[in-house]
Amino acid sequence: MKSKIALLLIVIAAVSTFLFFSSRTVYYTEQDPSGRYTAIVSYSTYRSFTPMMPGSSSDKPGFIKIVDEHNNDLGEIPLPMLQLADLKWTKEGAEVKLIGEWNFAKGYAFYWDESGSKQIFVRGSDKQ
Repeated sequence: MKSKIALLLIVIAAVSTFLFFSSRTVYYTEQDPSGRYTAIVSYSTYRSFTPMMPGSSSDKPGFIKIVDEHNNDLGEIPLPMLQLADLKWTKEGAEVKLIGEWNFAKGYAFYWDESGSKQIFVRGSDKQ
């Protein structure tokens, strides 16, 4: 009986840990001028509990994802810091200068690797 309770507690702890580290918190959202697309800037929830200097919350890494009016995922790119999510809507899609861009008509997004030498392409349903 004790081993079953211990096993149950281990399973509950593992599931709770997984959910805690895999969940996201929305930092902000932004719509394009046409209202057809929405950018969702988010970060991993566990980062809320990471010690930071006062006023440095936008220094944490995050993600920016764009969805269309039907909530179809058009691609997500990682951000080294939330404060770099300076999204510009373009005729073809959107871009975050020096980080990545989306081309809605061609159905892809890409971002630059950490060295800035290689583009990494993603599609809406791709996971990082």
